[in-house]
Amino acid sequence: MVGVASRIVGGGDQPFVEWAVHMPARGTMYLVLADAANESGVRAGSLRSGTREFELLSGVVTERYIAADETINDGISGRLELITFLVGQHDKVESAEGDEL
Repeated sequence: MVGVASRIVGGGDQPFVEWAVHMPARGTMYLVLADAANESGVRAGSLRSGTREFELLSGVVTERYIAADETINDGISGRLELITFLVGQHDKVESAEGDEL
């Protein structure tokens, strides 16, 4: 899949990591991740909102840094891997008592 992504990082009293991922002809995802990675080097988060195909979806996202050998990769030290797990929303169902499930 080909797309354009932008990673936004902020520090200070309220650190954050966010992604805006645009897939032409499909839509855009806005992802919010934890400000710190876990012991495995993986940062986890969720789909905060989306447009077009992603508008009614929910799910989780992971980000990890994969190091590369700079001597054989034209000076590139590594890359970020972003994986999304998305699902559609369930239809709302009412119980016999009229409560929304």
